[in-house]
Amino acid sequence: MRLTLLLVSLAITIPVNAETITLTPSDDASVRDGITNVSEGASWLDVFDSSSIPRHTFIKFDLSDHSDDLIGDDISSATLRVYIQRVLRAGEVTFAIPNVDWDEGSLTGNDYPASFSNSSYATADIATSDKADYLEIDITDIAQDWFDGGDNYGVAILPTSGDNARIKFGSQRVSSKRPEVVIEATEAVAIGYENFSFGNALHAQSYSDDVFIAHKFSPLAKTTFSKGRIHPAYFGGAYTGQIGIAVYAADNYDGGPGTLLSQGVPSAGGFYGADTLEIDIEEVTLRPGTEYWFAIGLDMGNPPFNIGVTSDPDDSLVGFAEAAEYLSCHITGADMSALSSTGFFAEDAYFSYGLCDAEPAFSFQLLP
Repeated sequence: MRLTLLLVSLAITIPVNAETITLTPSDDASVRDGITNVSEGASWLDVFDSSSIPRHTFIKFDLSDHSDDLIGDDISSATLRVYIQRVLRAGEVTFAIPNVDWDEGSLTGNDYPASFSNSSYATADIATSDKADYLEIDITDIAQDWFDGGDNYGVAILPTSGDNARIKFGSQRVSSKRPEVVIEATEAVAIGYENFSFGNALHAQSYSDDVFIAHKFSPLAKTTFSKGRIHPAYFGGAYTGQIGIAVYAADNYDGGPGTLLSQGVPSAGGFYGADTLEIDIEEVTLRPGTEYWFAIGLDMGNPPFNIGVTSDPDDSLVGFAEAAEYLSCHITGADMSALSSTGFFAEDAYFSYGLCDAEPAFSFQLLP
């Protein structure tokens, strides 16, 4: 029996898409310096300049809805917006970036962030006529750092000393006036990916045990994928083993696939004919300029068998795929039983076997 991986060519165009994301507060509170009591759940946030008891405001934003699909490079702009509820006295306020963590439940006038990674990130003069308007501050670099894994300690609004400002801002308790960060970001585009086109499979590789083959690739645009497609064709008998696909990070270049990002196993099981096999995978967002591994695992029920992996169909590039270092590899003797139970493939299992020499490449598709 020979199993051959084929692929239908997919033509693609790349649209330029953007999406607007609005972050809302997880915590916000204002404190009076030296005063323990805090008005929890207040509809306003005070920023008062005073020689005796100044008032400071702290706001932290919830990133959780986007922490898995957004990174700093995706963000083209980020704007902090705070609603000016009342202007008791016009003047200047200062926006600062705390460098210690806090939460609104434990914040008091005796225990609040007093050290900052940037103590004067931006300033704003607020006039009496600004009442009922939003004040907007560009915090693009801060938001990029948050989504690249930097500390999210929020933003502080402080009175500029000696300027006598007394401002009340809307809090998260009034949804129409709550603080927000509006992000313009690159949106995942709905395009498929294929590593290369071909007409026929030329190279057959014989295996007598379970096999794991992987191909390194990089997508053309930020895309969220939910399916993988291969085209296995059998020759000379039934294939009764399990098959699965997975996407790994290329964070371990010299050791093969790294962190498992997504995986999928077809529900029907073995014996695959000429029809395209489309397999649902866990939704995963991949980005251009970053390398990943696409892997196919076969848990054989009736070895030995041959697996065809695609080279160029007309021999115009003889030796091209075979000579491509780390383009693909196979690992024999791997325990693929996880395909039908707890997962696709143990993340560190291939280290027991090491990378093979370069093999001819195989084709695949990833689909939104």
